[in-house]
Amino acid sequence: MFSDTYLTIASLAESSFHDRGSKFLGYAFPVKNEGGVREHLQQLRKQHHDATHVCHAYVLGATKNIAYASDDGEPNNTAGKPIQRVIMRSGLTNVAVFVVRYYGGTQLGIPGLINAYNTCATDTLKTAKTIEKTLEETYLAISSYQHENEVFKLLKQEGASIGQILKQEELHITFAIRRSKADQLCNQLLKIPQLLVTFVGSM
Repeated sequence: MFSDTYLTIASLAESSFHDRGSKFLGYAFPVKNEGGVREHLQQLRKQHHDATHVCHAYVLGATKNIAYASDDGEPNNTAGKPIQRVIMRSGLTNVAVFVVRYYGGTQLGIPGLINAYNTCATDTLKTAKTIEKTLEETYLAISSYQHENEVFKLLKQEGASIGQILKQEELHITFAIRRSKADQLCNQLLKIPQLLVTFVGSM
């Protein structure tokens, strides 16, 4: 059955983990895109400028089609991938998890590193509040002023969220609608004479 919802986290979540002197600090953020991930990474690098590593992973998109993991100098696949697996197992998306490590003087070995990053990421997401969000599609409708009332009535009736309204030679209305209702609404709008509907994007 088609679903137009996804699970993510509501806000920043944090945790910490210690192993043989090394301290691991976990941070999970809700993110919309890779630009948001980079902003949080820069912020954490500045905040923890004396840390040994700032490893992270993220999963983006309703179908979790964008994923990335960084070991940030740790041995290959001992940090980023374990963090990424935790996110994937959680069923969440549009989430970035960072684990900041302060080295404690004792080598943890490959199994120890994997366990530490996995545990810290798991504990961090456990503290997060999970929320369900609706997938929406954004469109631009261009209509003559003659049909203005009809357009707005239809948008309101179908529960669309109206964004920018530009009054030029014709009326330009940007609106967002739940993905499962998008086809129905667009088909109804296109029955209005001389009205154009253009897909802008999804979120």
